[in-house]
Amino acid sequence: MMSLRCVVLSLFACVLSAQGWVDKSGPNGPSPRYGHSMCYDPVRGYVLMVGGTVPNGNLSAETWTWDGVQWTNRGSIPAPYRAKVFWHSQMAKLILVGDIGGYPGAWEWDGSSWTNAVSIAGAVGYVSWVGYDHIRNEGLVGIANDRVAVLTTQGWSVRNMVTAIPVPDQTAWDPNIQRLVGLVAASSRAFVAEWSGFGWNVRATSDAPTYPGCLASNTAGPGVVMLDGDSPFMSTPNSWLPDHTWLISGSNMRRLGVGIGPIPRMVGAMVFDAARGKYVLFGGLAGSSPAYLMGDTWEFDLGPSPSFAPYGTGCTGSRGIPHLAAQTNSVPRTGTTFSARTSNLPWTAPTFLLFGLSNTNSSGLPLPFDLGIAGAPGCSLLASIDDIQATNNVLGTAVWSLAVPTLPGASFYVQSVAFEASANSLGVVLSNAGHGTLGF
Repeated sequence: MMSLRCVVLSLFACVLSAQGWVDKSGPNGPSPRYGHSMCYDPVRGYVLMVGGTVPNGNLSAETWTWDGVQWTNRGSIPAPYRAKVFWHSQMAKLILVGDIGGYPGAWEWDGSSWTNAVSIAGAVGYVSWVGYDHIRNEGLVGIANDRVAVLTTQGWSVRNMVTAIPVPDQTAWDPNIQRLVGLVAASSRAFVAEWSGFGWNVRATSDAPTYPGCLASNTAGPGVVMLDGDSPFMSTPNSWLPDHTWLISGSNMRRLGVGIGPIPRMVGAMVFDAARGKYVLFGGLAGSSPAYLMGDTWEFDLGPSPSFAPYGTGCTGSRGIPHLAAQTNSVPRTGTTFSARTSNLPWTAPTFLLFGLSNTNSSGLPLPFDLGIAGAPGCSLLASIDDIQATNNVLGTAVWSLAVPTLPGASFYVQSVAFEASANSLGVVLSNAGHGTLGF
């Protein structure tokens, strides 16, 4: 007999969606590179990429855009050295910063070229990172390791940072804590740092990769998504963790079981494409040699959050109406085990769980279906019967468990049924049903 996991995988095969990673690489995109910068342009609805170091070791002066289907070369940037871009929400402008002889300059994107060149008043040094503080409405440009240039509607200013830690290469907005966060490498592991408005403060996390990677966030989403840098080509022994996609949410950094995905890499770039609801990744270094310079394009769909919600009502047996619900704090999160519990079952009755992919139709039978016509008044079939699993009824309580496959976005429906001859002429008692959605 097939295991429940095999049954679930075969049943879900028809409802696979694009959640998880999808390789979107094509023949006409940008050349492999690392150290480039990407940003989403909400006015024009595409991802924009600038700069980076290309295979011959030179700095790229290219501007590229990604529309979800193909890359388009949009011409040159004025300052390729340490070029970085960010979106200033309050000003509604896409800003490029770069170094010219150690003096950072800034430009604006008008959809076809970089215009309105300005020097960043008082800024001397190299550009190390950029970000945007959505609470303070400040565009931020790290200058060397101890200063930050700040862009507001009043113009540019320079602020000394009060904390002396390694600054992050990449930043993203964490919507859960309403702070700009970055990743820094120290003591053979990656640390999350939070921007205070005047400097970076390291935050303790329960888990972390050895090497920081590429990160991006949906400012209205569940956290910051990261592809880590623990490549199998890195020199640190045992540094290659089994899952390389992470969700950073407040103080929690959790690996996601996503199945197929990109090779881990450092100094690549990733950004959230709000028009398509995808995280877009391009390039980076998958090892310490130029031979591992990447030129691939991937999209990641985080999909819906895992959930389980009871619906409908059961019918009365000798111990009342059986009730099905998720075990405490259990949700069908991919790579974990989900458990649901049915209580108020008849004491010793044989009990089964009906598993299906629909709550509207079961082999041509419209749902919900009133079993009163079959001799069970008040009882209704609420979930399709695509599989039946025996559950162990221990004094009126049965627990059902599912090893959740990596199929985010897929839904299932379950309902418990117990055989009790005295309940009605059909001899069955049914619980309410539950609707589960798989997610990361």
